[in-house]
Amino acid sequence: MSEENDKPARKVPVRSQVKSSRGSAKSRSRGARPTQGGGQSKVILAVVLTVVVIVGAAFGLGVFDGEKPKKTPEVTAPPKKSVSDSAFDASKNKKKKRQRVTGREPKSKDMKKITKHLGHLYIDDVLAKDIKDLDAEVKRFRRERWDISKELLAKYRSVLARVDVAKGHPFLSGADDELKLFNDFTRRREVHLKGADNNLLPEPFIGVAHEPFVFMVQAHKDGGEKKIADEVYDWMVQLKAEFVRYFTGTLKLEPSARHNRITIVLFRKYKDYANYNRIKNPERDVTFNLAHYEPDNRRLCVPIDFGAMGGVGRDPKHAFREVMFHEGTHQVMHYFTNKSHLSAYGAMWSDEGVAEYFAGHSIDPDTGKIHFGKINTRISAVARDHKDPKARITMVELLTWTRFKMEDARKDGPEKKAIAERIHSHIYSQGWALVYFFNNFKNGKYKPKFLEIMRRQVEDGDTGLPIWRRVFNSEAAYDKIEVEYFDYLDKLTDAYNDKKIKNHILVQ
Repeated sequence: MSEENDKPARKVPVRSQVKSSRGSAKSRSRGARPTQGGGQSKVILAVVLTVVVIVGAAFGLGVFDGEKPKKTPEVTAPPKKSVSDSAFDASKNKKKKRQRVTGREPKSKDMKKITKHLGHLYIDDVLAKDIKDLDAEVKRFRRERWDISKELLAKYRSVLARVDVAKGHPFLSGADDELKLFNDFTRRREVHLKGADNNLLPEPFIGVAHEPFVFMVQAHKDGGEKKIADEVYDWMVQLKAEFVRYFTGTLKLEPSARHNRITIVLFRKYKDYANYNRIKNPERDVTFNLAHYEPDNRRLCVPIDFGAMGGVGRDPKHAFREVMFHEGTHQVMHYFTNKSHLSAYGAMWSDEGVAEYFAGHSIDPDTGKIHFGKINTRISAVARDHKDPKARITMVELLTWTRFKMEDARKDGPEKKAIAERIHSHIYSQGWALVYFFNNFKNGKYKPKFLEIMRRQVEDGDTGLPIWRRVFNSEAAYDKIEVEYFDYLDKLTDAYNDKKIKNHILVQ
């Protein structure tokens, strides 16, 4: 026996077994190795975990369950945001939606504090519109049952502050006080129209201010007071400018600092004007006065429908402007010279003649520009005398007639009263014709003399016939002017009868 056979047989290594048989031998060798004892437990654990996951997923998907009852979602309050988070929260700036109010009246503001001022003088066009817009918006909030918003409340406070500022204006506050006093007087006397419900309107007169003019327009249920005032203002501001242009260099035109308002009262109907006239001036003959100026309170009173009473063939608006310009001339004269009616102390011919001269006018229909000093409708009264010297009043009567003579004649019986009223009416027509004569005869040959007469009357108080003799220096000059004047009346009469007066202008 050899030495090799005596050695024990060598075992085949596991690695060689793996190489010889890769299938079952490999798995067996790994399971049997003593150094890999923890691997089997890991495999089992992995398998168990896998099964648990699969089973859990199956339960989550409802594989092993029947139909599950629906669950009501839980309502949880959103987490409170910290102070640091709110600074960056975009939803913080979102506008809060208004909620309609139920069960109570919505919070609002009393608009009477503001709207009651709409009829007063210190409200301009812009502020008036803002008040009306605000009032409409507040009413809409209340109607739709919303509480007033912060924005609307701020607007309310702003408008109220603007009203308070406007009320502090010296001119407007004084004018507003005058309006209140006038309304108190007319409300007590019921000198104003009634509304559709037959009740008295809250404001008898509505005030509109265009410094230095103050208009008090009789209220009406249909409104339109401001439109009336604006149109009359356009006329009157042109009259004032023409008066200044005409008398600059002749009269000292200095408005009074104390009496700085030109107040014009416009009645809707003549019957209301006559009613006011009977109450305010019971001594005034309302049958003779169609409009008037009150020197004591510097107030001009005119019925708007005056022109409509002129009869066929008369333009109502032109007739209304004529009476406005007539009384307005008295008013402007008083405003600039502090002299009321010159005829208060005499010189009725010049007082009424100048007023009628400015009342005569023509108007450009395209531009609205007014040309003053034209032929007045008094021409019809001049022509009615038919060039008869006996029908006219004499030059002496014209130059010496006063209001005092008229008042005295009324007390002396019907016969003298009739004579006085004839003379009185001729003062207006022939007074106008004399002033027109001075300004137009031979291209204004006597106009400087007339202006000198006006200066002496206004500044020195000279009146009547004596002033004529001083200005014209001689009786011969006076006699010459008298002849030329009455010849001029004949010329105007012929032009009127021959229809040579067109648009209140004498066509040569």
